[in-house]
Amino acid sequence: MEPELLNELAAHEEPPQRMPTRRDRQRAGIIPRVLLGVLLLTLIGVVAWLASGTQEQEEQRLAEERIPGPTAVTVEVYNASGISGLAQRCTDELRKRGFDVVDYGTDRSRVLQQTTVIDRSGRGGAAVQVAEALRLPPERVRQKLDKKLLIDVTVLLGTDAMMLDAFRTTSLRDLE
Repeated sequence: MEPELLNELAAHEEPPQRMPTRRDRQRAGIIPRVLLGVLLLTLIGVVAWLASGTQEQEEQRLAEERIPGPTAVTVEVYNASGISGLAQRCTDELRKRGFDVVDYGTDRSRVLQQTTVIDRSGRGGAAVQVAEALRLPPERVRQKLDKKLLIDVTVLLGTDAMMLDAFRTTSLRDLE
């Protein structure tokens, strides 16, 4: 072959590739590992952010359900359902929402089918607030004034109390 032709062929040939070294292989493996680490940290951050948001939302919801205003609403709760433990559960629920439950117990003289909220002080707004906290419709609020009782509201729990939204988280076993 002619030397010119050989020079031209040599000019067009690619130089031989060198074998990747150990260092080259290590560098190539670092990028996917770094990307995977960044992805995992991002995922953990998103999950933590979502979890903290739900806890804050629950705390805010409970704070909003508390009764506003400077005047405390005094309440007495009586279980007239024949189901053990309901007065205590209702008392706990009302206290969580800011009511001053001064007395609770069992009314053994009768068994009521429907839970009723009774306005005792003439402050009808107080009885409505208690009914709303128990998620009762306004038709369940009655007025029977008795200034001698020194309370604003009486709650008489009926057999329907276990079906009220305020008691849905409680099982019958919890009440025994």
